[in-house]
Amino acid sequence: MSIFRKIGKENFLIIQLLSLICLFPLSYLLGNSIINLFLLIISITYLIFIFRKKIFSDFKDFTFISLILLWITYIINLIFSQDPSLSFNRVLKFFFIIIFISAIKYILRYKNYLFEKIIFKTWSIIFIIVFFDLVFEYFFGHNLTGNTSYMPGRLTSFIGDELVIGYFYIGFALFSFVYFNQEFENKKYNYLPLILLIGVSFLIGERSNFIKFFLTIFIFFFIAYELSIKKKIIGFIVTIIIIISLIYSSVNYKTRFIAQMPNIFEKNGIKKFMLNSTYGSHFNTGINVFKKNYIFGVGIKNYRVESVKEIYTKQNKDFRFQIMGTHPHQIHFEILSETGLFGFLSFTIFILYSIFYSLKSYFKSRNKYQLSAILFILCTLIPFLPSGSFFSTYTSVLFWLNFAIMTAYNKRKI
Repeated sequence: MSIFRKIGKENFLIIQLLSLICLFPLSYLLGNSIINLFLLIISITYLIFIFRKKIFSDFKDFTFISLILLWITYIINLIFSQDPSLSFNRVLKFFFIIIFISAIKYILRYKNYLFEKIIFKTWSIIFIIVFFDLVFEYFFGHNLTGNTSYMPGRLTSFIGDELVIGYFYIGFALFSFVYFNQEFENKKYNYLPLILLIGVSFLIGERSNFIKFFLTIFIFFFIAYELSIKKKIIGFIVTIIIIISLIYSSVNYKTRFIAQMPNIFEKNGIKKFMLNSTYGSHFNTGINVFKKNYIFGVGIKNYRVESVKEIYTKQNKDFRFQIMGTHPHQIHFEILSETGLFGFLSFTIFILYSIFYSLKSYFKSRNKYQLSAILFILCTLIPFLPSGSFFSTYTSVLFWLNFAIMTAYNKRKI
């Protein structure tokens, strides 16, 4: 019996939701406007389905209620925002993100995870196309559609001018690995694709995302696979050798991963990083904005206005590379500076409890898709590593997509 016969002829909206969610990774290759369009259509389709069928049980789900409470903290933040007009769109969008999360969880759980395979199969095919496109770009200097990177040592793939393909890569890489590993399992060599994934992540040239992905794969490998310690150590050593070889194979990679990397372990290394690097300057400005607005912050999306004020430029007059940006380029400093202690503590309590509950679920079910999502969330939240803007479309939607997968397997029927 086909999947569509199991759905039932009355559920055209289910087919529409499934199709949109399956194709969702494509939106990341087409830009923020398309991501927002997918987000909106998925959310509206799900709401229409829920109210038409009068299925309101998802609205009683603990995760849904917790997300609503988190959204309320953003509404409160909107009240105290320096310029509410800047914050409003992102606060409103978070409501649709909540519905988006519920839609993904509903579709994934539908009829006892009927769609699990087709969702991850489609995502994996899209990811594999991007994977080979990145390899092609590395060897030929342009991707399959002719896009070229304007920065030596960086790859762009289908996205084009914005050098952000690394975040898409780490967002879908483990889901793809788990799918293909389950379909074509070879226990003797199942660690080899992980090494290839790490290698291409390095070639992309996004240092922070590479470090996050390396840690993600390292933890995943040691938790998910029952290999001997000897084999795990050999796999780790082989990976390190490959990375070092890649670094020294190119002047561009040697520059990005050695010459431009700060040595924070030398004497006054952290101070030098904060005073003499672009990211250090961003971090320091974020800290100063938070200190001045420590209760409720300056408001979501208001950092870009606050950071250019004279009080911060005077404080940072000795910074050689002081750049006032749209965000502090670090997730924790961004949340602190824009939502204050109130928003930061609310988010921290919410996310830590969600991760804890999901980890408990994983160790009961051992579902590798759930583990992949948990590790993505954890590595996104690593302190001090640079990151994209947490409240922006590109970063936030992929974060909450993984959050949806992470929580969808809680209380799974085995």
